[in-house]
Formats: sequence, C-alpha cells, structure tokens
Amino acid sequence: MSQQLPDWSTALVPQLSVDCPQLWQVSLSIATISAIPADKFQKLRATLSPDEQAKADRFYDPLDGQRYIMARGTLRSILSHYLHLDPSRIKFTYTPQGKPLLDRSVLTVEQPVNVPNSTALRNTQFPNIQFNLSHSQDLAVYGVMLDRPLGIDVEYRRPLKDTLSLAKRWFTPKEYTEICQSPDPTKTFFRFWTAKEAYLKATGTGLRHLSQVEICTSADGSLQLRELSTTPQQWSIVELAPAPGYVGALAILGNSTIPKNPEIPELWDIS
Repeated sequence: MSQQLPDWSTALVPQLSVDCPQLWQVSLSIATISAIPADKFQKLRATLSPDEQAKADRFYDPLDGQRYIMARGTLRSILSHYLHLDPSRIKFTYTPQGKPLLDRSVLTVEQPVNVPNSTALRNTQFPNIQFNLSHSQDLAVYGVMLDRPLGIDVEYRRPLKDTLSLAKRWFTPKEYTEICQSPDPTKTFFRFWTAKEAYLKATGTGLRHLSQVEICTSADGSLQLRELSTTPQQWSIVELAPAPGYVGALAILGNSTIPKNPEIPELWDIS
C-alpha cells in the first residue's frame, strides 16, 4: 500500500533505534513520475544541491534524470523528517568510493531529532544517523538507523546471458560452486550479489573488495556473510523482497532483530 511521508503531528514515522533499521521504498516508474504535478516535481528538484541538479541534467535519457531527482529528493525528504530540517539544508559528504554520509556541520546539539529520549543519546554530541540507498529500474529503497553502519542493495531480476561465467568472475570458488549446484543459478546469483553489494555499501568499499567477503546459505536457508580478513566483524544479512521481480538485501554490523523478508513501507507520494 502506498504511503505518504507523514507530518510529524501524525507520529507515523517511528523513532530511530540502534536495534532495528527503518526501511522505505519509492517507485521510480514512468507512471509514478508522470502522475506527479509539474510544480511538485520542481519543488522536489529544488531540494537537491547544485551538484545533484547538475548530475540530473547530465543524463542522456531524461527519464533517468527524473528517476535520479525522485530518488535523491526522496532521500532528502526521509532524512528531513528524522532531522526536523528542511530537505534543502541537508548536506552530504562522500567516501572515496562515493558512499553518501550526513555532513554534520549543518547539525547542532539543540536541534530536535526523532530518536529515543535516552540518557545515552543525550550525552552524545549528536545522534549518529546512518543511512543508505539503492535503486534499480523502477524502484529505490532506503535504510535508516542509529549508530550501526548499514548498506542496502536492490536489483531488478533480469535474465542473464551467462550466469555461471559471471559467477566465476565475481565470486569466490565456494560461492561459485554453490551457484552451480543451485536449482536456480540466476536466482542464487542475485541473492549472493545483493548481499555482497549491501556489505560493500555498508563498509564504503568498492567492487575491488568483492572477493574479501564470502556468502553462503545456512541450513535454514538464510544467508550468512563471512569476512575473509584477519580481524573479521560480525555482519547480519537480511534478504528483502521489496516488489515482484526485485531482490534485495540489507547488511548491518552486528546482530539484527529485523525479521526475514520484511514488508517495506512503500513511499511514493512526495508532499
């Protein structure tokens, strides 16, 4: 069911926590974008920074530019509800690999945010809001939580010309073997890919680190992630089913209490 970003008075946006991420999604389809009045879409575009607007204008296909505006404008709208800050005032910094982070220079200790009123949080200079986003084809998904790094990835499950060749190129020998032995190699390929990509986005590293993490299927069918390093950390992988034809995954540092295949609130009506 589609859901509009609520006003604070409705209290429909729950408080952020360190235990469970909040997930959002927005349709990037032609039908959705076309249904938005021109003045409202321009208002959304106006919340973007000058460099974001310039990037939107550089897309060869105008639809791709509109999708970018929709995805980035929605991110700003979501964060604005947590920060009690106008979307246009939100600034981002970026890791060398391009992961967006909140620029804390625009935040102040006195600024109210939608987080639990605990002593631990009051004693910090400002809550450490973590977020990540991903988009593919007609869908964008977002994850937001406190303190714990997280990454999210979504892929439109399209046919692959040569699944096994791609798997051999991008996955570890153990992962490749499991994909080959799977009843549906393409499905397993996308499950593993989104899990690894979510991890790479959580850590802010690039594809060159793809071989430094390994995914396997546990006895209960869930995915397990193992860092191939001398000082591995524990990561939780949660598979997502955001929409028919899409596969997704969420990577969170530490244990996660989020259920398997959670229902993601659909967010598309930008107000």
